[in-house]
Amino acid sequence: MWGIFQSTPQGRFISCNPAFARILGYDSPEEVICGISDISKQYYVYGEDREKYMKLLKKNGTVDKYEFKVRKKDGSKIWITNSTRAVTDQNGDIIYYEGVVNDITDRKRAEEEKARIEEKYRQAQKVEAIGRLAGGIAHDLNNLLVPILGYGEILLNDFSPDDPKHKFLKQIVNTSLRARELVRQLLAFSRKQTLEYRTLDLNKIIGEFKELLRRTIREDIEVNIILEQDACFIRADIGQIEQVIMNLAVNAQDAMPKGGKLTLETSIVELDEQYAKSHPDVQPGSYVMLAVSDTGCGMDEKICRQIFEPFFSTKGEHGTGMGLATVYGIVKQHEGNIWVYSEPGKGTTFKIYLPVSSENSLETGIPEKPPEDLNGSETILLVEDNKNVRELAHTILKRLGYTVLMEESGAKALELLALQKNPVHLLLTDVVMPGMNGKELFVKAAKKCPGLKVLYMSGYTGDVIAHRGVLDEGTAFIQKPFSIKALATKVREVLDN
Repeated sequence: MWGIFQSTPQGRFISCNPAFARILGYDSPEEVICGISDISKQYYVYGEDREKYMKLLKKNGTVDKYEFKVRKKDGSKIWITNSTRAVTDQNGDIIYYEGVVNDITDRKRAEEEKARIEEKYRQAQKVEAIGRLAGGIAHDLNNLLVPILGYGEILLNDFSPDDPKHKFLKQIVNTSLRARELVRQLLAFSRKQTLEYRTLDLNKIIGEFKELLRRTIREDIEVNIILEQDACFIRADIGQIEQVIMNLAVNAQDAMPKGGKLTLETSIVELDEQYAKSHPDVQPGSYVMLAVSDTGCGMDEKICRQIFEPFFSTKGEHGTGMGLATVYGIVKQHEGNIWVYSEPGKGTTFKIYLPVSSENSLETGIPEKPPEDLNGSETILLVEDNKNVRELAHTILKRLGYTVLMEESGAKALELLALQKNPVHLLLTDVVMPGMNGKELFVKAAKKCPGLKVLYMSGYTGDVIAHRGVLDEGTAFIQKPFSIKALATKVREVLDN
């Protein structure tokens, strides 16, 4: 549908066809002529479009397929393409302009939507690449932190609190612990941490978490919780989900320095094919939606594109830039998605979509009480390809009273095991090693040594013992870097059970 018009150099329509009137939402050409007395104010959405359009007309005498936004009668805005020429008298003076327009709103919307999806896809690829890099760095850092933390703790225990060296050793240990936490955040972002899935009701988690949230968030912030009437069953690691809630709540608090309202809301939603087409990585299906909203300062589009990147922070030296990156990694590792909606001065909403669990009953269990006596006399086969980690674990276990057999590879460990006349009670092995991985080693070792138990350790979880980050049922695992107490406790638990 092509609209035809004529207008004066002063900015009034003097004639148009019915199609032009319909494009602008008017009933007739006469209504256009009478209703629009100033084209620059009533017709153009942006003044700069009018200025550029007029400059081109005066310079060239014509404008071909010029695209800009105009206002309709009801105030709504549409995109049009405009081709215009100037009609002059014998002296070259402009008498009027005449041109044709076409409504291209649908095409422009499709182009904008395509550009938006492509930008989201590029952003997702960028975050994925950063995640792979972060996972590799975290693995190497873990192996470096194991001896720093371990030997630091050994020395700390050997010096009395009155010794001047004690405070220096304590600083080393405390700094190592902070570094370990940073590495864990990197692993969460890169989705390389180990999760223990259980069927959980998100409503129940939030309900039980409310008191802790209230004690953590400042008193000048009102906390509202709106829960779905039905149970919201998800398959998740409860500790990681709680961390997501806390990170988002603290982030919302920081966005409201003068107080405000924090709202947590759950619902069960169905994401269809149409939604999936416009949101990268989304699979159609049933999801539990968790929305965390604040009435804070909000963010512009540029910041929203970067907030999930590790070490990106708007808090200057007061922020680590890992809070939202950690949230992103946890959500993705749970096969979910997270989106942010925000505008400057209008607050922010994070929406998380987690797949609805196919199981509709909660898994409950009473945590076992840690053993009080961490010493032992059993024989342990220690297999670790990293020399520093291997020697530290050997030192810790020997000091606890265990007999320790030590090797750097699976093949050598099997050779050593074949020579043993006395029973070996536990295999403590790294997961990923050259030649033979930890799982393969255990399968072969268990044939030689019936009743052998296994404890896996790793600074980077892979598909050997974890499928998409989920431990196989009953698999004992300890994450590097570990403390003396953590290793001693885990070894004792595996042996006793």
